[in-house]
Amino acid sequence: MSVGHDDRDGLGSGSHRVGLLIVGGGPAGLACARGYRDAGGSAPVLMISADQYPPYNRPPLTKDYLRGESAADTLPLVDADWYAQHDVGLVLDTRVTRIDRDARQVITAAGTRWRTTSWCWRPDRGRPYFPWKAQTTPA
Repeated sequence: MSVGHDDRDGLGSGSHRVGLLIVGGGPAGLACARGYRDAGGSAPVLMISADQYPPYNRPPLTKDYLRGESAADTLPLVDADWYAQHDVGLVLDTRVTRIDRDARQVITAAGTRWRTTSWCWRPDRGRPYFPWKAQTTPA
């Protein structure tokens, strides 16, 4: 994953840059990363998620796995090596506490700042915002 660090932007040592930043690491976050790659997006992608696990099948977790009817290895939506193969980084167990659209950055609970040129997030659990679809504001 190609994530840059740049102190010249005045953000200090806790700042990082990435091409596409996805806030949320569930199935919708993974769909955003896949959609970006399928649309020809080539910039490095980073998913920041409060979950402690990469995107997984949520219905089978509650319907099959917890009843002992399926194995844990059936839950992930993609193989672990998919992320490296598609230049998609994961920052797990990390809560984003602020999204600054004007500065094109998010700030985590730990104070880390991630700057980006494009992003995807799901505001108010509504429709996802996809930057490559020529939208000017989140839907």
